Amino acid sequence: MRRAVRCPWVLALGLALSMQFVLGGVPQLAGSDETGHETTGRSPKDACVCADAKRDHGWCDACGVGYVAGVPIRSRYLWEVLDAHGHSLNLERLTHCTEAVRSNGYCEDSKIGFVDGKAYFSRLTWLLARAERKELESLDCPVCRKNYEHSGWCERCGSGRVGPYTLYEREDYDALVQDLQILAAANEAAEHCEQCAAAIVTDTQCPVCRIRYKDGKPEPATPRESVGL
Repeated sequence: MRRAVRCPWVLALGLALSMQFVLGGVPQLAGSDETGHETTGRSPKDACVCADAKRDHGWCDACGVGYVAGVPIRSRYLWEVLDAHGHSLNLERLTHCTEAVRSNGYCEDSKIGFVDGKAYFSRLTWLLARAERKELESLDCPVCRKNYEHSGWCERCGSGRVGPYTLYEREDYDALVQDLQILAAANEAAEHCEQCAAAIVTDTQCPVCRIRYKDGKPEPATPRESVGL
Protein backbone atom coordinates (compact mmCIF):
# COMPACT_ATOMS: atom_id res chain seq x y z
CA MET A 1 0.00 0.00 0.00
CA ARG A 2 1.28 3.42 -0.80
CA ARG A 3 2.16 5.02 2.50
CA ALA A 4 -0.64 7.25 3.71
CA VAL A 5 0.50 10.83 3.77
CA ARG A 6 -0.13 12.63 7.06
CA CYS A 7 -0.59 16.40 6.81
CA PRO A 8 1.15 18.44 9.50
CA TRP A 9 -2.19 20.02 10.34
CA VAL A 10 -5.86 19.29 9.69
CA LEU A 11 -6.41 20.64 6.24
CA ALA A 12 -9.08 23.28 6.54
CA LEU A 13 -10.49 22.92 3.06
CA GLY A 14 -10.53 19.14 3.13
CA LEU A 15 -12.10 19.07 6.56
CA ALA A 16 -14.71 21.59 5.52
CA LEU A 17 -15.62 19.55 2.47
CA SER A 18 -15.77 16.33 4.47
CA MET A 19 -17.97 17.91 7.12
CA GLN A 20 -20.31 19.28 4.48
CA PHE A 21 -20.99 15.69 3.54
CA VAL A 22 -21.41 14.59 7.14
CA LEU A 23 -23.68 17.51 8.02
CA GLY A 24 -25.92 16.91 5.03
CA GLY A 25 -24.75 19.58 2.62
CA VAL A 26 -23.27 18.08 -0.52
CA PRO A 27 -21.03 20.67 -2.18
CA GLN A 28 -21.97 21.62 -5.71
CA LEU A 29 -19.04 21.31 -8.06
CA ALA A 30 -18.50 21.77 -11.76
CA GLY A 31 -19.85 18.84 -13.76
CA SER A 32 -22.33 17.79 -11.04
CA ASP A 33 -26.08 17.97 -10.68
CA GLU A 34 -28.13 19.74 -8.03
CA THR A 35 -27.15 17.14 -5.41
CA GLY A 36 -23.45 17.79 -6.01
CA HIS A 37 -22.96 14.30 -7.46
CA GLU A 38 -21.49 13.89 -10.90
CA THR A 39 -24.13 12.71 -13.33
CA THR A 40 -22.31 9.44 -14.13
CA GLY A 41 -24.35 6.44 -13.03
CA ARG A 42 -27.74 8.18 -12.68
CA SER A 43 -30.86 6.53 -14.09
CA PRO A 44 -34.23 7.59 -15.50
CA LYS A 45 -36.78 7.43 -12.68
CA ASP A 46 -38.98 4.85 -14.42
CA ALA A 47 -36.31 2.40 -15.64
CA CYS A 48 -34.35 -0.13 -13.59
CA VAL A 49 -30.63 0.19 -14.27
CA CYS A 50 -29.37 -1.92 -11.38
CA ALA A 51 -27.15 -4.00 -13.67
CA ASP A 52 -25.27 -0.90 -14.81
CA ALA A 53 -25.36 0.67 -11.36
CA LYS A 54 -23.68 -2.38 -9.79
CA ARG A 55 -20.85 -2.07 -12.29
CA ASP A 56 -20.47 1.71 -12.19
CA HIS A 57 -21.15 2.52 -8.49
CA GLY A 58 -24.39 4.10 -9.66
CA TRP A 59 -27.89 4.74 -8.33
CA CYS A 60 -31.13 3.23 -9.63
CA ASP A 61 -33.99 5.69 -9.16
CA ALA A 62 -36.58 3.09 -10.11
CA CYS A 63 -35.51 0.71 -7.34
CA GLY A 64 -34.35 3.30 -4.83
CA VAL A 65 -30.96 1.67 -4.36
CA GLY A 66 -27.37 2.59 -5.09
CA TYR A 67 -24.25 0.49 -5.29
CA VAL A 68 -20.62 0.83 -4.30
CA ALA A 69 -18.36 -2.11 -5.16
CA GLY A 70 -21.53 -4.04 -5.97
CA VAL A 71 -22.86 -3.58 -2.43
CA PRO A 72 -26.49 -2.38 -2.38
CA ILE A 73 -27.07 0.85 -0.40
CA ARG A 74 -30.63 1.94 0.36
CA SER A 75 -29.67 5.29 1.89
CA ARG A 76 -29.25 7.85 -0.88
CA TYR A 77 -27.44 10.09 1.58
CA LEU A 78 -24.87 7.42 2.46
CA TRP A 79 -24.34 6.63 -1.21
CA GLU A 80 -23.70 10.30 -1.98
CA VAL A 81 -21.30 10.65 0.95
CA LEU A 82 -19.25 7.72 -0.35
CA ASP A 83 -18.91 9.57 -3.67
CA ALA A 84 -17.38 6.67 -5.58
CA HIS A 85 -16.87 8.68 -8.78
CA GLY A 86 -14.63 11.26 -7.14
CA HIS A 87 -14.64 15.00 -7.59
CA SER A 88 -12.51 17.37 -9.59
CA LEU A 89 -11.18 20.01 -7.20
CA ASN A 90 -8.74 22.86 -7.50
CA LEU A 91 -5.81 20.79 -6.23
CA GLU A 92 -3.53 23.82 -6.11
CA ARG A 93 -5.50 25.02 -3.09
CA LEU A 94 -4.75 21.78 -1.22
CA THR A 95 -1.22 22.88 -0.47
CA HIS A 96 -0.74 20.58 2.49
CA CYS A 97 -1.92 17.52 0.52
CA THR A 98 0.68 18.07 -2.19
CA GLU A 99 2.45 14.76 -1.57
CA ALA A 100 -0.80 12.80 -1.49
CA VAL A 101 -1.90 14.43 -4.73
CA ARG A 102 1.47 13.73 -6.34
CA SER A 103 1.59 10.06 -5.30
CA ASN A 104 -2.11 9.19 -5.73
CA GLY A 105 -2.07 8.79 -1.96
CA TYR A 106 -4.47 9.16 0.95
CA CYS A 107 -4.29 11.97 3.49
CA GLU A 108 -5.12 10.63 6.94
CA ASP A 109 -5.78 14.06 8.42
CA SER A 110 -8.09 15.44 5.76
CA LYS A 111 -9.60 12.01 4.99
CA ILE A 112 -9.23 12.64 1.27
CA GLY A 113 -7.61 10.30 -1.24
CA PHE A 114 -6.39 11.26 -4.69
CA VAL A 115 -6.27 9.30 -7.94
CA ASP A 116 -5.37 10.87 -11.28
CA GLY A 117 -6.29 14.37 -10.14
CA LYS A 118 -9.64 13.44 -8.58
CA ALA A 119 -10.47 13.60 -4.88
CA TYR A 120 -12.22 10.80 -3.00
CA PHE A 121 -13.80 11.45 0.40
CA SER A 122 -13.47 7.96 1.86
CA ARG A 123 -10.64 5.44 1.96
CA LEU A 124 -12.98 2.81 0.49
CA THR A 125 -13.71 4.74 -2.70
CA TRP A 126 -10.07 5.81 -2.98
CA LEU A 127 -9.01 2.14 -2.92
CA LEU A 128 -11.68 1.23 -5.48
CA ALA A 129 -10.45 4.03 -7.74
CA ARG A 130 -6.89 2.66 -7.50
CA ALA A 131 -7.95 -0.94 -8.10
CA GLU A 132 -7.66 -2.61 -11.49
CA ARG A 133 -10.94 -4.08 -12.68
CA LYS A 134 -10.74 -7.60 -14.12
CA GLU A 135 -13.78 -9.62 -15.06
CA LEU A 136 -14.00 -13.38 -14.50
CA GLU A 137 -13.54 -14.32 -18.16
CA SER A 138 -10.13 -12.63 -18.23
CA LEU A 139 -8.75 -14.73 -15.34
CA ASP A 140 -6.77 -17.90 -15.97
CA CYS A 141 -5.53 -18.54 -12.43
CA PRO A 142 -7.88 -20.95 -10.57
CA VAL A 143 -7.22 -19.22 -7.24
CA CYS A 144 -8.04 -15.80 -8.68
CA ARG A 145 -11.17 -17.20 -10.29
CA LYS A 146 -12.26 -18.56 -6.92
CA ASN A 147 -11.46 -15.26 -5.22
CA TYR A 148 -13.58 -13.46 -7.79
CA GLU A 149 -16.68 -15.03 -6.29
CA HIS A 150 -15.99 -13.51 -2.88
CA SER A 151 -12.53 -12.23 -1.93
CA GLY A 152 -9.02 -13.51 -1.30
CA TRP A 153 -5.31 -13.11 -1.84
CA CYS A 154 -3.41 -15.13 -4.44
CA GLU A 155 0.23 -15.70 -3.49
CA ARG A 156 1.10 -16.98 -6.94
CA CYS A 157 -0.19 -13.86 -8.73
CA GLY A 158 0.71 -11.45 -5.95
CA SER A 159 -2.74 -9.87 -5.99
CA GLY A 160 -5.81 -9.57 -3.84
CA ARG A 161 -9.28 -9.56 -5.26
CA VAL A 162 -12.72 -8.51 -4.09
CA GLY A 163 -14.97 -9.49 -6.97
CA PRO A 164 -13.53 -7.75 -10.04
CA TYR A 165 -11.47 -5.24 -8.03
CA THR A 166 -7.78 -6.19 -8.02
CA LEU A 167 -5.05 -4.71 -5.84
CA TYR A 168 -1.38 -5.67 -5.95
CA GLU A 169 -0.24 -4.74 -2.47
CA ARG A 170 -1.40 -6.85 0.45
CA GLU A 171 -1.95 -3.85 2.69
CA ASP A 172 -4.26 -2.30 0.10
CA TYR A 173 -6.22 -5.52 -0.23
CA ASP A 174 -6.59 -5.93 3.55
CA ALA A 175 -7.73 -2.30 3.85
CA LEU A 176 -10.35 -2.81 1.13
CA VAL A 177 -11.75 -5.88 2.88
CA GLN A 178 -11.87 -3.96 6.16
CA ASP A 179 -13.58 -0.96 4.55
CA LEU A 180 -16.25 -3.16 2.98
CA GLN A 181 -16.97 -4.55 6.45
CA ILE A 182 -17.26 -0.96 7.68
CA LEU A 183 -19.65 -0.23 4.81
CA ALA A 184 -21.83 -3.12 6.00
CA ALA A 185 -21.93 -1.54 9.46
CA ALA A 186 -22.81 1.84 7.93
CA ASN A 187 -25.60 0.27 5.89
CA GLU A 188 -27.10 -1.14 9.07
CA ALA A 189 -26.70 2.14 10.95
CA ALA A 190 -28.41 4.07 8.14
CA GLU A 191 -31.69 2.38 9.04
CA HIS A 192 -31.66 4.34 12.30
CA CYS A 193 -29.47 7.41 11.62
CA GLU A 194 -28.07 8.37 8.22
CA GLN A 195 -25.72 10.88 9.85
CA CYS A 196 -24.17 8.06 11.91
CA ALA A 197 -23.81 6.00 8.74
CA ALA A 198 -21.90 8.86 7.11
CA ALA A 199 -19.71 9.29 10.19
CA ILE A 200 -18.90 5.57 10.19
CA VAL A 201 -17.45 5.64 6.67
CA THR A 202 -15.63 8.95 7.14
CA ASP A 203 -14.18 8.44 10.65
CA THR A 204 -15.95 11.53 11.94
CA GLN A 205 -18.62 12.44 14.50
CA CYS A 206 -22.37 12.24 13.99
CA PRO A 207 -23.65 15.76 14.64
CA VAL A 208 -27.05 14.39 15.71
CA CYS A 209 -26.08 11.55 18.06
CA ARG A 210 -22.67 13.09 18.93
CA ILE A 211 -20.97 9.74 18.51
CA ARG A 212 -17.48 9.75 17.03
CA TYR A 213 -16.42 6.75 14.95
CA LYS A 214 -13.04 5.27 14.14
CA ASP A 215 -12.53 2.23 11.91
CA GLY A 216 -16.26 1.65 11.88
CA LYS A 217 -16.67 1.57 15.65
CA PRO A 218 -17.80 4.21 18.16
CA GLU A 219 -15.04 5.77 20.20
CA PRO A 220 -15.42 6.47 23.92
CA ALA A 221 -16.78 9.95 24.53
CA THR A 222 -14.38 12.50 25.95
CA PRO A 223 -15.42 14.18 29.21
CA ARG A 224 -16.22 17.33 27.23
CA GLU A 225 -18.40 15.41 24.76
CA SER A 226 -20.13 13.43 27.52
CA VAL A 227 -21.55 16.62 29.03
CA GLY A 228 -22.60 17.97 25.64
CA LEU A 229 -20.02 20.75 25.30
